[in-house]
Amino acid sequence: SVHRQSKNKYLRQVTGLVHVGANLGQERHLYADHDLEVLWVEPIPEIFARLRRNLAGFPKQAAIQALVTDRDGRLQDHNIANNDGGSSSILEFKLHRDIWPEVEYTGKIELRSITLPTLFRENRLDPGRYQALVVPPGCMERSLPAQWPTTTSPRRTPGCSTTSRRSWVIRQRR
Repeated sequence: SVHRQSKNKYLRQVTGLVHVGANLGQERHLYADHDLEVLWVEPIPEIFARLRRNLAGFPKQAAIQALVTDRDGRLQDHNIANNDGGSSSILEFKLHRDIWPEVEYTGKIELRSITLPTLFRENRLDPGRYQALVVPPGCMERSLPAQWPTTTSPRRTPGCSTTSRRSWVIRQRR
């Protein structure tokens, strides 16, 4: 639809993107339709295993299991949500409960954090291959965009090809 195209306009302007908070890779078909190279980042081991299975048959899309934050090596509690991990976060719920009262945290796991630059370096990835970063709203407060090379001003892109509907897209300057 026209509305969907306008909110995903950025996908026509990039050849690759990093999607932090991948969950099950719900946008994999949309990204494939735009012939994008995608790096998915998902911290929860069980969800990550399902993500990898979901990406079978998408040769330009790869996944890394990692908890990306603003610091390397910090042990961090990660809250697990009851909606297939879709609302899982290191942050506590705030307004989320008002919008989706049926979603709640059902457990926690402890994970070691990593920054985007370290993730790229340790996995021998060239950040230049990715011109966009899709992040959940909580990452905005955790200085994740500051780790993205040569960014434009971060801007909220409601409903931008994410299940959250409140995600942000940050693009590199050309």
